[in-house]
Amino acid sequence: MPEPALLFGAVMIGAIIGSFINALVYRFRSGETMEGRSHCVSCNHTLYARDLVPIFSFLLLRGRCRYCKEFISIQYPLVELVAMFLSVGVFLLNPFPLPLLLAFFFWMTTLFSSVYDLRFQELPNNSLILGGLLGLATVFINCGGETCVPIIPALDMILAGPFVALPLLSISALSKERAMGWGDGFFMIGFGWLLGMSGGFSALFIGVWSGAIFGLLAIAWQYVYEKILKPSPQPSPSKGEGATVHHRSSEDGHAKVTMKSKIPFAPFLALGAIAVYFFHANFLAMLLAS
Repeated sequence: MPEPALLFGAVMIGAIIGSFINALVYRFRSGETMEGRSHCVSCNHTLYARDLVPIFSFLLLRGRCRYCKEFISIQYPLVELVAMFLSVGVFLLNPFPLPLLLAFFFWMTTLFSSVYDLRFQELPNNSLILGGLLGLATVFINCGGETCVPIIPALDMILAGPFVALPLLSISALSKERAMGWGDGFFMIGFGWLLGMSGGFSALFIGVWSGAIFGLLAIAWQYVYEKILKPSPQPSPSKGEGATVHHRSSEDGHAKVTMKSKIPFAPFLALGAIAVYFFHANFLAMLLAS
């Protein structure tokens, strides 16, 4: 059982890095550097230490900016919570310093990529390269007993990254990026190296099916909303004759979800990898062992 002080340290570091990831996502997109003071994205007012305490500031401010009273995106506390749990999970699973550091930075990079894809439906090349390199580094280390030693990995360990990514890269190539962008395939390379061949394919399977289920549920919810829950359009008198005008469904502010809609896929791939890495959901290894 880890010491409470170390466990608390993992919680705090995760929450702080989660707050940093939130700022990095916004600034990377806008082109701002990380050197300036944090500020509200609505009113541009400088934020101080009391406004930036992970999770607690959001709760104490009731989800609104202290200065302009605009709503703060729920993304901020959620990312901090996820980073906190990832940090604790990595700490509990890695008793050796070097694998712990590699895994920690790998998962924080994965979190950044997933949040960025969720917000902007694209994956930055920098985070894909960094995640891949961190995943590759793990195959050159073997830990056992009380030490970690560098190793020359077996061929299947080296090939795991490209092989796990191959199905998604093939879809991108065959569809000429119409069905899927290249980023999702390259995103999987790091998972293949980190999780191995069977773990990587298990993560891919879980990610694909969770994304498909989410998409079907979104379509079903939209159908229920449109047919049952959506308020009836109110008649609006026109000038002069009092005629009624009904707003079309495309003008009510709700984006239409169809089978051709683009869904950010990286978060689902990351979810599959989390299931395998932290919860040992490597069902392919189980099937091969049975």
